[in-house]
Amino acid sequence: MWSLATHTAYLSVAARWRPPVERVAYRAYRQQVGCALICRILNVRVTLRGAPIPTQPMLYVCNHLGVLDPFILASQTPVAFAAKSEIRSWPFLGWVCREMGLLFVERERPTKTSAFVRQLEDKLAHGVSVVVYPEGTTSRGDIVRPFKTGAFEAVAGDADGAILPFYLQIRAVNGDPARREEATWADDTQAFVEHGWHLCGLKSIEVDLVVGEPIPTAGHDRKELAKRTHKAVVQMHDEALGEQVSTA
Repeated sequence: MWSLATHTAYLSVAARWRPPVERVAYRAYRQQVGCALICRILNVRVTLRGAPIPTQPMLYVCNHLGVLDPFILASQTPVAFAAKSEIRSWPFLGWVCREMGLLFVERERPTKTSAFVRQLEDKLAHGVSVVVYPEGTTSRGDIVRPFKTGAFEAVAGDADGAILPFYLQIRAVNGDPARREEATWADDTQAFVEHGWHLCGLKSIEVDLVVGEPIPTAGHDRKELAKRTHKAVVQMHDEALGEQVSTA
């Protein structure tokens, strides 16, 4: 907590000294440094698999398992995240998210979708990829839920754009593959703070972050892009489950 607070405070001051055109990329870079530090402190060991992460800014799409997901992905590459608007007003975490440059989504107000799309387009224009979790909720990793299509509107039909699918898998907790679910947040009765406190009590978490192949956006609307991306993430999910069975 102290490391996160001091890193965010430094970012808050340092970013304001940067020229406005550089601030988006600088926040993403400092976020990567901070998330890598948090992963080391929590002993979250990330193994990157699949294709290399492209340098071209694009929309990143990943399945959603729990609180650690953003820290894991951001520890590997500079990005900006989209999150539900309620987080903006949360004590401490809301301040961290605002300083890191998160995009806040008002899911219950469809009229605000266009404003979110403009924010997303602005991040991409500044050379920073944006991560979304279109399942809209977390799971135990046993399924990939259907994707909501709103975020795909920002890149729909873009002649030069692409979407990069990711798949996140918990491989072991405290060295035990059978305890994978302990690092996920799929219990509706478990509060955010309770889940976070539980994660801090784990000795180690081993995860695989699988990088897929970019999906071109030219000529496709948001619904088609959501469908294609969902299919790609499901395929990575099925392959990961197949590997689990073969090594069991």
